[in-house]
Amino acid sequence: MDRTGESLMERKNQAKSVSLVLLYMLSLSLAMVSVPSAMAVNETTQGTVSGTETWSGTMNLQGDVTVAEGAKLIVNAGTTVNIPFGKFIDVRGAICIGDTACGASAGSASSQARFIWSLPTDYTKEGRCAAAFADTNLAVSSDAACGSGMVIRSTIDQAITSINYAHFENAYGFPIYVASQQNLQYGALIFDGSTTTATGLTFTDINTSNVLAIDLAAPLLTDSTFELGVDGRGYNAAAIRAYDAGAGILSTLRIKNSEFTGNDADCGQQGGGLGVISIDNSYVDMDNIDIRDNSYGMFLKSSSGSLTNSEINVKCNAVDTNSLKKTGDFEHTLEVNNNIITTSEGTGLTAYDGAKVYAERNTISGGSEGGGGSGVGIRSSVVELHENTIGPIGVWNG
Repeated sequence: MDRTGESLMERKNQAKSVSLVLLYMLSLSLAMVSVPSAMAVNETTQGTVSGTETWSGTMNLQGDVTVAEGAKLIVNAGTTVNIPFGKFIDVRGAICIGDTACGASAGSASSQARFIWSLPTDYTKEGRCAAAFADTNLAVSSDAACGSGMVIRSTIDQAITSINYAHFENAYGFPIYVASQQNLQYGALIFDGSTTTATGLTFTDINTSNVLAIDLAAPLLTDSTFELGVDGRGYNAAAIRAYDAGAGILSTLRIKNSEFTGNDADCGQQGGGLGVISIDNSYVDMDNIDIRDNSYGMFLKSSSGSLTNSEINVKCNAVDTNSLKKTGDFEHTLEVNNNIITTSEGTGLTAYDGAKVYAERNTISGGSEGGGGSGVGIRSSVVELHENTIGPIGVWNG
């Protein structure tokens, strides 16, 4: 082959070599692009978490923190998050607390993630809530600590969101507008249309509600301890409140294997007593819960679902029901089965103003003569009673 032929062959080989090198470099560049960026650790003390961030050890926040949609905040077991009074954590993306399934170290009763708010030094100063709603007609708390809490929004990524063994302390409560009530409601942990699992929750010195579920929210709350709100200025509330929660009988607010305590305030409108659970226009299922050391048990208005395998021992009425939940023309029944219900003064089970209740295999006792309580109180409602043990009752056995 002449020199010209050899030169052409060499050129072809060189071209192939250059093409292979370019192809290799391109594939390497693409591979490098697909490598995730380094995870931030204890970085966002205020502002927005926009990627994936992990909190461990001690995290001292300086202001509000928002977890953006598409972002993820991981809080490892045993982490202490110190938060200024009046500040909040707003979760729009994902939060993973103490759950190995979504990336955190495993939480336990002895290794909780702790969210602790500071206390104001001057309670004469108005808090952020009063200023935020100053131009509205809404009644709002002026407490200096108002605004403290955590909000789990409907936009969360449910697949990687979990709250496993978390403690909330000194949170006043975050204010959120509830359309069906046309007012503001407050909670330390708010599920705003969101659905996730929260296990091993504990609460200490929460002014308003421990948990507030609204607008189709259907979380599972299990193996937790709840306390009545302690606010002394009229904003104390039930430990758990729900308004328009649950999307139907297959997607309910669920409360399981949990304990509730409160105080021994007197019965009646002037007594100041509150129930530890208040459910309004919601789908709810409660199983194996324990309510004691409180004036009232629970109040369910226009709600459906179930209360089963639970023990309620309170001073005043234990289970108050009012009206019923409807889906179109279908009237739902509230089931109250296999419970032990004891009152010292009030009525064990009430059904008023259009309630529809099915009660089976409950043991109901108490209702002292001085308190005027009875076993079951019914007014303008439909109640089916089957195989219940009612008595001894201080006043009546029915």
